[in-house]
Amino acid sequence: MTKGSPLAYRMQLDEAGNKFMLGDYSKNWFGNFVYESGPSDVLTLSGKLQGHQIEVKLRRGEQSRYLLTNRGFHWINEVPLER
Repeated sequence: MTKGSPLAYRMQLDEAGNKFMLGDYSKNWFGNFVYESGPSDVLTLSGKLQGHQIEVKLRRGEQSRYLLTNRGFHWINEVPLER
């Protein structure tokens, strides 16, 4: 969990070209990325963010590890959730 104020970003997606542009609303920084799905649920993002070359590999986690899928959603909890 992060602390502080929420941040907002803008994104322009080009699904046909497997690329997207990401930036903040004040236009202080931006990035252009290409995405590619690889073997075994790996998503690779590569591109430039403020002139710096970046490559990120994201691996899909097992769905059973996430509370929303293994516990379900509850508007009201009678007992606080213990982790």
